[in-house]
Amino acid sequence: MAALASAAEIPPGGEGVIKATINTRGRSGQITKTVTVETSDSENETIRLSLKANILVEAALEPRSINIGRIGKGETVTKTASLTARDPAKVKLTKVELAEPVEGLTVALVKVDDRDAVEVTFKASKIGTVRTRIKVATSSDKRPELELPIYGVVLGNWELVPRTASFAPSEGEADPVQAKATIKITARNKTAFRVTKAVDAEGNVTAKVSKTAEGYEVELTLAKVPEKRQGVVTITTNDPDERTLEARYFVRRSRPGGISPRPIKSFRRDLTPAKRPALPPPPTE
Repeated sequence: MAALASAAEIPPGGEGVIKATINTRGRSGQITKTVTVETSDSENETIRLSLKANILVEAALEPRSINIGRIGKGETVTKTASLTARDPAKVKLTKVELAEPVEGLTVALVKVDDRDAVEVTFKASKIGTVRTRIKVATSSDKRPELELPIYGVVLGNWELVPRTASFAPSEGEADPVQAKATIKITARNKTAFRVTKAVDAEGNVTAKVSKTAEGYEVELTLAKVPEKRQGVVTITTNDPDERTLEARYFVRRSRPGGISPRPIKSFRRDLTPAKRPALPPPPTE
């Protein structure tokens, strides 16, 4: 959205106009935008204007995509997307199907507040990322088919914090060898399964696993800096649903030799006007 005032200053008793433009491309249904106006009036230094619009389209689904979220294995979530149309009496949803099958994911046509809608139900049975799309047929000649992207993540029992470790270089060292980082591993539910080991297949990091009151802790020690300054530590468990977990790491770059900041005076410009060369005398006839 863009907003433009007709004048920077308004005299006493005068009037001004604020023109606001909303880009409706890719949007549909109800939207609300706010324009903030700052003034020199001590009693009204900030004025907020609210703009509301109902964008009519031939046919669309709201929301335009469905985020299942981050849910645990075995959990079930149901979400809907409703039809919005320029003329709801003439446009209907006629068929819905998955573009690619996903285990535990079902779709159906339903009614929500007397509007045609798509209902998505997902029962998480497999750990990992969920990403697919739904094809929805309509009775509209201009928009005979709509697509509804669906995405989310199914979480296992183990949680890594952080999932990506960072090795900070020591001051003045180009290669931060012997830098350390720690990853904590906890179980979302009570379990008898254990974390058994952690290994970096490239040998850039050594890992030591220890038991804690909250779960497990993996201490990572950087043995050498990898060429790409990043890598993966594979953590092994005896949990049949999650035999391995992955923790990524990267190595920050340091300033070689501990470069000191340049003095302020080196950035100052010489503001003394340059002397212009004397002009040659005009030619004589």
